[in-house]
Amino acid sequence: MNKNINNLLAQVEKPLRYIDHEINTFHKDFNAYNTKFCFIYPDTYELGISHLGIKILYSIINKQVDAMADRAYTPWPDFGDKLLAENIPLYAIESKRALKDFDCLCFTLQTELIYTNILYTLELAQINLRNTQRNNDDPIIMAGGINAINPQPLSLFIDAFFIGEAEEGIIEIKNIFKQEKSRQKRLERLAKLDYMYLPEYSKDKTIHAAKYMSFTKSEDTHFPQIVPLLEGTHNRYTAEIMRGCSRGCRFCQAGMFYRPVREKNPDIIIKQLLSDIQNSGWDQASLMSLSSSDYTCIKPLLTELINTLSGTGTSLSLPSLRIDNLDLNLAELLNQIKKTGITLAPEAGTQRLRDVINKNLTEDDILNAIKFAFDAGAKLVKLYFMIGLPYEEDEDIEGIITLVENIIAFTNKKMRINVSISPFVPKPGTPFQWAKMNDEESVLKKALKIKHSLLKYKFIKISYHTIELSFLEAVLCRGDKDTAFVLESAYKDGAKFDAWREFFDYDIWTNAAKKLNYNWYKPINGFEIDAPLPWDNINIGVTKNFLKQELLKAQQAVTTPDCKTNAITNQNKHNCKACGACNTDNYIMLADQKTIISNDNQQTFIPMIKSQTDNTHPEIPQNLNIQSNYLYRIFYSKLNDLKYFTHLDFLRLVHRFLMLSNLKVTFSQGFNPHPKTAFCPPLSSGIEGENEFFDIWLSEYVDENILIKELQRFKIRDLEFTKAILCYKDKEYFKNYIPISAFDTELLNINFNNSYPIEMYISQYITNKNFTFTKVRKGKEKQVNLKDIIYSIEPLENNTFQIIKKINGASVFDILKFIFNIERHSTGNIDICRKELLCSE
Repeated sequence: MNKNINNLLAQVEKPLRYIDHEINTFHKDFNAYNTKFCFIYPDTYELGISHLGIKILYSIINKQVDAMADRAYTPWPDFGDKLLAENIPLYAIESKRALKDFDCLCFTLQTELIYTNILYTLELAQINLRNTQRNNDDPIIMAGGINAINPQPLSLFIDAFFIGEAEEGIIEIKNIFKQEKSRQKRLERLAKLDYMYLPEYSKDKTIHAAKYMSFTKSEDTHFPQIVPLLEGTHNRYTAEIMRGCSRGCRFCQAGMFYRPVREKNPDIIIKQLLSDIQNSGWDQASLMSLSSSDYTCIKPLLTELINTLSGTGTSLSLPSLRIDNLDLNLAELLNQIKKTGITLAPEAGTQRLRDVINKNLTEDDILNAIKFAFDAGAKLVKLYFMIGLPYEEDEDIEGIITLVENIIAFTNKKMRINVSISPFVPKPGTPFQWAKMNDEESVLKKALKIKHSLLKYKFIKISYHTIELSFLEAVLCRGDKDTAFVLESAYKDGAKFDAWREFFDYDIWTNAAKKLNYNWYKPINGFEIDAPLPWDNINIGVTKNFLKQELLKAQQAVTTPDCKTNAITNQNKHNCKACGACNTDNYIMLADQKTIISNDNQQTFIPMIKSQTDNTHPEIPQNLNIQSNYLYRIFYSKLNDLKYFTHLDFLRLVHRFLMLSNLKVTFSQGFNPHPKTAFCPPLSSGIEGENEFFDIWLSEYVDENILIKELQRFKIRDLEFTKAILCYKDKEYFKNYIPISAFDTELLNINFNNSYPIEMYISQYITNKNFTFTKVRKGKEKQVNLKDIIYSIEPLENNTFQIIKKINGASVFDILKFIFNIERHSTGNIDICRKELLCSE
């Protein structure tokens, strides 16, 4: 890694965000390919590594023989601002090449609140913010995702917008980049594609969203999935089981954008999920879609996966449940996958308003779902409501309070209840795209009324979103090209990471609008039904006439049934063209549960928690009683970039390796069993280790060399398992065994990599009888004498010194500060390595 970057990493929070080392990445040679993509999530690594869409496209490109793809994430300002100050361009995470060296930078637009982060990322990459100011040496800046439905607020900055689903289109784009070397020619070719909107080329063109109709049978997904070493927001294997939703909720942009519904064949889901769990060690898996319980085969699929995963230590989750689909059978299945609570989204408190938004949900449906969940063992219900919905009245707010109180009475106060309240934000491409938002005072009044009415119930937790954030979201999602100038001005005045409370400043935005004489409330106040809309040239498949008809139905509180009822499907050839999304090429595609692989026919699945006696898949409690007959001490080295691994990150990695191995691992007791291990005293971030170790209990003897080979199967750069020693066998510790608790001393080598008066500072330290400093821990001061901590300190050759010290009392960074006058943030170019752990007695 570049020494300048290394120095910066020592100064920032979570440096692991900015290196790689993940499992299942490609690491293609940057110089070996003429066509290079970088997919960028414009927020933190933890959020970005959890996003499936980027990872799918990353895999598709890297599986091509004539192109490569890398990834990047917007740095947290502590690192990003240091890159700016040091004039170091932002780089891609695997190749470490500057983003401006790629052919195409592809941003995903998952929320409007990351728009300023796109500008921040471009500035960090040393690329002109405005698309008209870029030259032939600059990469093409592309954006896609659901928010590309209205490209105008980003039209000053993005060269090309991909509208729709990109699994097939990204290959067509790759081929254009391969054939054309000129930036201008590439843009001209992109402008001819039906699904591409280019602000400088597509002014009078209607753009037709791409639909990925091979979704049902395709294995062209992100497989195997990247396993992050820094835990992501959602640290789990994600199986997308269905794309789209047929329910037609009038506020839901995704439900309209991703029509028609396509269900993945269950045999593909099962095969990929089981393979990835077995080969990558996931302990969580999620079945993802907009409405997972609407998946045709959901019960047989869940039953098959639960039976197969039983005893493996892998939990399964099913988000996005429809209340009216929950019966006792499904609730019991969910209980088997350790779901201790249920999440429901009534959205509105009265039947009239639920009909207005086409939720097609009754209070009986809600109460029955809670009963099924409660009977199956659920202890918590999470309820999501929106306030400020179109045609909402005071009675509807009272209805939310009444509904929650009815749930309290129904459950006899035996379930905890979390109530989340969000201001309604009208989205393009929905029947409510013309709607006006409630003003700030009205929304706040409604939120506080609900909160104060329910405060008397101690088992209810109430939260509501920041109203100003919702206003900003409305401005950016329904804005026009003039909004782009406000976005630029707000960014230059300091706006970034707007989705994070510690950075969001509403005044920056409203002041930017005032400076530019921009009517901030124009997109908030909505549009007349026949007025032109900024996104009129974007055709997502659902017609504008259908949306108007749905708005009229909303005014009359008339519902529209699930569109599967009369849909064109692969199983039903009705000629339904109500919304326009279905035609001869695009139609609803349902899964057939007959295709589910039976346990008898699928590949052998080896459970990660293994039985001593057989190869069946026992329940976890049976496995937890395995007797621990063998204790091994495993030695390893953790060098270079891995010095930024925290102790907890490394512990998770070792546990993953042990669960993937063929070793007879003993597991801990309790609700969340994990491999029974004990680790040596942890290393601080920024320190390498040459002879680190941990202890692991096994229920079966294995030769030490075989044990090491088994662990070495899992290749992580800069991590090497070096040797294993058997320490305990058949109820007896070996005489040379030293318990971990006895290691209280460490030997470290510190190399300055440049000339530094090491001997002078060491001499000053030695000649002083006392060397006291004030140590602050958890807000409390304590006087520490380094003479009581350090056993020996001496200079070596090549700007290096060696120190032997107590592990506790003072860190090596304290020593560098108080003996050598070097602050921790300046230690990035100093190599610190713990060579060995010792016992003082």
